[in-house]
Amino acid sequence: MDVLLECQAPYCDWILAGRKTVETRRYPCPDHLIGQRIWLLESPAGSVRQSAVPDQVDLTTTPGLRIVGHIIVAASVRYTSQAHWDADASRHCVPASSGYEWSPDVDVYGWELSAAVATTTAPPISTIARAYRSFFLPVLHVPTVDISDPTSPDVLDAIRAQCATLGFLRVTWKNFPVDVVREAHDATRAFFALSDAEKATASKAATQKTNASFCSTGFRGNTSAYNAGGRESWSCVRPDFDPSAPPRGAYYANPTHFAQAPDPQVPWPAPAIAPTFRPAVTAYYATVDDLAQKLLRMFGQILELEDPESLTKLSKDHASSLNLTSLRFEDDSNVAANAILPAHGDVTSVTILSHDASDGASGTACLQVLNPTYDAHEPHSLRWIALADAAPDAPPSFLVNLGQIMERWSNGRLKATLHRIARPVHPSILRRRQAIVFFCVTNYDAELRPLVGDTNTYTPERMAAYANARLGPFHDASKSLLEAYAIYNKDIIAPDAYIALAQ
Repeated sequence: MDVLLECQAPYCDWILAGRKTVETRRYPCPDHLIGQRIWLLESPAGSVRQSAVPDQVDLTTTPGLRIVGHIIVAASVRYTSQAHWDADASRHCVPASSGYEWSPDVDVYGWELSAAVATTTAPPISTIARAYRSFFLPVLHVPTVDISDPTSPDVLDAIRAQCATLGFLRVTWKNFPVDVVREAHDATRAFFALSDAEKATASKAATQKTNASFCSTGFRGNTSAYNAGGRESWSCVRPDFDPSAPPRGAYYANPTHFAQAPDPQVPWPAPAIAPTFRPAVTAYYATVDDLAQKLLRMFGQILELEDPESLTKLSKDHASSLNLTSLRFEDDSNVAANAILPAHGDVTSVTILSHDASDGASGTACLQVLNPTYDAHEPHSLRWIALADAAPDAPPSFLVNLGQIMERWSNGRLKATLHRIARPVHPSILRRRQAIVFFCVTNYDAELRPLVGDTNTYTPERMAAYANARLGPFHDASKSLLEAYAIYNKDIIAPDAYIALAQ
């Protein structure tokens, strides 16, 4: 993880010259950054205990800000007394009455430096965003595309250009469904605030099954490879499908993919404990389903298919899932060093996300993508980079990312970018990270193969078999979690390359 620490002049010079070997802060250095490289971001001398850096800033256009080197912190020690502080005076170099001195009224920590190196080649970091106090992260902006006119050549060109290198963008349109999104997040927040026992009633495990037909997973707690480090989820597939309704044909009678009466398609929470949940989630699903079909028509045009409706025809009877997640980073005992959710490319055509933006929520915090400009031969090139939040004055939008199916359809012309939920610089960053994610797939019997290009490096597979081949290893006790993810992502990165990337 590449992180930057703001340090006002002249202290950066003192650190890099070896004069100052202890950096002092009002908070301890995060444990997972001990022993790791931390870039020094020099800012102009300013007011005491007041940052001179905006929360998001472009370093290439902002005078007075520059990356001057890096440090490695060996230990973080809390000063317990004036004598303790004074004994380190020659190392921390903090003048008396400077505003940074020790006080019995506040905690002061000394970060003992084991290395301080001036840079001769600054890392290729342009835009940064504040992550926690004086810590910043490099971020990457993605465009927001207005798709009010989905046939506009300019709109299609903008999406094509973006997705040729990075399969992430935001989309908006006239009369964006603000109320639908807000109500779904309100209902989601209320659901995850219920007790564990109440949430567990809305799970497949708690459903009294009478037959072996499909049932959505529903609630899943923080107890599996899917959920760790404070993450819990609730998911459903086709909440619009009613098993008790008149038959809709043999396709929907397949018990592997759809419930058979009297069993439910979705294990909803009881209205008594979550009165708005079902209507809000159902309305949201319908909204993002409509958006997905619109996007598939647009990608049919972008790929210049003979029939622009080809992708929607392959997906008109899909079994797409909606996943509601809540992440409160409270217990990091079973979280990997770098990621809460490991690197992956979705097994979808498109994935549509929204994040809770209400007071106290963490938005898109900790979402990182594999940097499309990463160059192993360039010093300090960034392998992973965080996605920047949409600007405060930006129109409401959905975040969209392409999945492995779209990369296959396009024969590699459009990219399903590996992404992950990275470990936060500080746990407080993830005080409440809530997302609603729509995973758009095709009809379960659709054949998945490249639709453009003369060469084909993909073996055609039916959607159901394709998904089982990639999800099955997660339930195979002989496979490690890393091996399962390597198989899951094999369409976009070779398994051995994935394992090397993750280590």
